[in-house]
Amino acid sequence: MSSPVKALSKYIDFNSDSEEAWFNKTAPLLGKLLSSSGYSIDQQYQYLTFYYRVLVPAFGPYPQRYSSTMTGSGLPLEFSVNYQEHGDSTVVRIGFEPITSLSGTGRDPYNQRAVASLLSRVANIDPKNFDNRLWHHFAYEHTVTTLERERLNGATVHGSELRSSMAFGFDLKGGDVVVKGYSFPAVKVQASNQKFGDLIGSSIRKIQSEMDCEEAFHTVHSYMEESGGYNQFAFFSWDCVVPSTSRLKFYGIDNNVTWAKVQELWTLNGRVETPNTPKAMQRLRQLWDLMEIKEGNKAYSGKFDRGEESDHHTGAPMMWNYEMKPGSSVPQPKIYLPAYGENDMKVVTALSLFFELLGLSELARTYPDTVKSLLYVPLLIHDSLEANMLIFSQALNKT
Repeated sequence: MSSPVKALSKYIDFNSDSEEAWFNKTAPLLGKLLSSSGYSIDQQYQYLTFYYRVLVPAFGPYPQRYSSTMTGSGLPLEFSVNYQEHGDSTVVRIGFEPITSLSGTGRDPYNQRAVASLLSRVANIDPKNFDNRLWHHFAYEHTVTTLERERLNGATVHGSELRSSMAFGFDLKGGDVVVKGYSFPAVKVQASNQKFGDLIGSSIRKIQSEMDCEEAFHTVHSYMEESGGYNQFAFFSWDCVVPSTSRLKFYGIDNNVTWAKVQELWTLNGRVETPNTPKAMQRLRQLWDLMEIKEGNKAYSGKFDRGEESDHHTGAPMMWNYEMKPGSSVPQPKIYLPAYGENDMKVVTALSLFFELLGLSELARTYPDTVKSLLYVPLLIHDSLEANMLIFSQALNKT
């Protein structure tokens, strides 16, 4: 039986050789992920059609010229799978930064045009509950103006190769597409001479009447200031829904990869303790030990890892986010355990054992073979498949 990807490929009329190359290099992996995650045949065709019609035209030239902040290698695409502890449906997710031939050039040094174009394309398909107000708000607050862009004259973020402004997240869920927005404010911070926390705080306060996350952000900001946690690698996220029902997420990155740092991050150095904290820390420690995380200070500096010839095999840093919901004073932590550059089967074995500890026996049994089947999909570059980070949330439902 022909796979949905092969069946669609027979009838797709690509607009360019680049579109065809991007589809052929990436769609087989998406198809495998959808199939192995239990999506029906109808849903597989639905989401592959979305991928072809909405995202593939926004990949830009092939071979790739512009390096995206989204991944360690600069690939503008990242697939991931969200497994639920309590048996809810598995969700395939796509992280994506649209690109054009102008991205990174003097005419669009921070890749702002491609992002605006894709936002319009996404709005045209009318995703369920989609609302673009927060996107436009944070695009205005977190990205450079024409004057600031001219003043920067194409400079990247200090000490790095990073220049991205915004990106998208798409959850392929329930027969629809759930849209998320991401901003990388470091370029704006650099151009405006503001402090990172001040810029983020100001942008949140300006929408307080629509979604009040001020108290939760105050807790986050207090910890970040105390710990010196703000840096040029931090970024921000929101759900593209009505503001009153959206979530805000602040993402931090730190080269201090130690268990002590994990404990500090999880509780914001004692600022947040909930009834779930002891259990969450116990589970997180189990996963940490199974992963055999190599502790130490990493040397991530925002330089891209371009494979065997790269000088930037520095080890993955620690990443985390704090989720802030309207009306809630307590930020919810998520920790991203570094897996970039690790042996795939070592990571797979650790996760399989962890799933067993969570009582997900069937997933634990099938997971290794599922990943092995994905390893044989022809890929453009390793980042599409390799787990950059393993996500651990307080709800114990995301890995």
